[in-house]
Amino acid sequence: KKKKKQKDKSQAPPEDDILGFMDDVPVVGADAGGAAAAVGAGVSFPGADAVMQNALYGRPSGPLYKSDNFGVAVKTMPGPNGTAKMIVSYRNLSSSETISNIKAQLACPEGVRGLLKQQEGASIAPGGNAPLYVMWHCLRPFTSSPKLQLTLTFGGQPVSLELTLPVTMAMFFSPHVVQRAAFVNAWKTLGNEVKQVIQGKEVITVDALKSDVGSRVRMAVIEGVENNSANFVACAKFCTASKGADGNFVTMPVLLRAETKPNSKYVRYSVHSGHASLSEAVFRDLKVLVGAEDL
Repeated sequence: KKKKKQKDKSQAPPEDDILGFMDDVPVVGADAGGAAAAVGAGVSFPGADAVMQNALYGRPSGPLYKSDNFGVAVKTMPGPNGTAKMIVSYRNLSSSETISNIKAQLACPEGVRGLLKQQEGASIAPGGNAPLYVMWHCLRPFTSSPKLQLTLTFGGQPVSLELTLPVTMAMFFSPHVVQRAAFVNAWKTLGNEVKQVIQGKEVITVDALKSDVGSRVRMAVIEGVENNSANFVACAKFCTASKGADGNFVTMPVLLRAETKPNSKYVRYSVHSGHASLSEAVFRDLKVLVGAEDL
């Protein structure tokens, strides 16, 4: 009898390969602005690219890192009750060298927890890929993103990389549609107001900002509240994996008002919410959204 060919378990199935679209992504250069990776001599593994990482904010999938030899992409799937699933896909972009001894660990801020499922010490043949699965639980508001700390061996040399994962407060928002009168009443009764004028990297237009708040910050834009067309309001529920005294998962309302001006890089945000720490934490998302802060 012919022996059955053993399946290489270190390679991910096609449905987990989310790096296929990275062919047009430029390779990270020495001037990309990221910190250099710790790497043995003669191996090209530049540090993380902040621009590439920021572009992933609020988007379901995309590239997180790419060098001549190694690529990383992320796919995120928000779930119920303050949870989210994530697939981190590694790809060996070398034509000749195997990547081996891949190990990952997370450095998480207080307020969010990530559970890893990985094949520790896995190897990836040239052109191959392998997945890392993460289950996220949000326990309370947080103001920084988790770091993915990778170690691997390439060309006989050890490599260490630290990448910022696109995990922010908005991942645990649920858009909440309310009528005009309900929004106005909630705005008046909810406290914990925080106001800030933020300067973006580019001119901020109300239509583009409104679209991004809806799709990337995961808030429902409420029409008919503002008389000035340069302003708008939005609403969401912040969902956590923590349970209250009644045994139910804790949720809190988040209300946003955005005020813009034509041909200006500035926007004034006002946030009302169910807790002061939540109002403060939401601003980090709003800053990343307009390029005022890195992910």
